[in-house]
Amino acid sequence: PTGNKWHRDLLDQMAVNITNVRTEVITEETRAILDELRRFRHVIRSAYSFQLDQEKVLIVVNTFLSYHHQLIQEIQSFCDDLDDTEVKQ
Repeated sequence: PTGNKWHRDLLDQMAVNITNVRTEVITEETRAILDELRRFRHVIRSAYSFQLDQEKVLIVVNTFLSYHHQLIQEIQSFCDDLDDTEVKQ
């Protein structure tokens, strides 16, 4: 992906199963969570005078902590699928 929204485009592409090429890297649920975290990061980076809301920061941190293991498992599963594909060829 290129352009000013490449982060979002990359997440979208990672959640797509491409038949006869590869499975999705992450689920739609994980894509949505990562996109939410991406948007939060964008707000923080773009709003220099922005007063951080401690409650919102804690929500984002807890969201990340809640989904971190799921993300790792999905990526590992994708890698395992790639390994299986290589063995079959």
